[in-house]
Amino acid sequence: GGGDGAMVSQAAECGACGMAVSEQPAPRAQTVRRDGTRAYFCSLADLVQAVREPSPHGKVRSVFVEAMTAAVDPGERETGAHPWLAADQAWYLVGITREGVMGEPALAFRSQAEATAAAAKFGGRVVGWTGLAAALTRDPTAR
Repeated sequence: GGGDGAMVSQAAECGACGMAVSEQPAPRAQTVRRDGTRAYFCSLADLVQAVREPSPHGKVRSVFVEAMTAAVDPGERETGAHPWLAADQAWYLVGITREGVMGEPALAFRSQAEATAAAAKFGGRVVGWTGLAAALTRDPTAR
């Protein structure tokens, strides 16, 4: 199941921080809970946090992220819409520097090859969905 991610309405607020999702740079994310409730997130860090938290709407049934292309520039605040991809099918670039995003920055890609190409340009490391959660939820006080 799962289906496609819905477009983010201009009014959607981040389910974690309350910011206007459409005004934040891609990749953004969304979840669908067991009762069908859909929530949007302005960053992958906010998504990872939300997936871990219990909800009255039940467990997370589906997670979608916006897939970037290898042409992405993390230095740009690019807020245009991108195609949605099931989060567990995406590859992620973590450990990068990016201004103006909530939490630890990360980028999402459709293929490992695209993520690896971006890593060659911007540094960081490529991880899958399980690695993303680990990378973005490190205790910031731990060194």
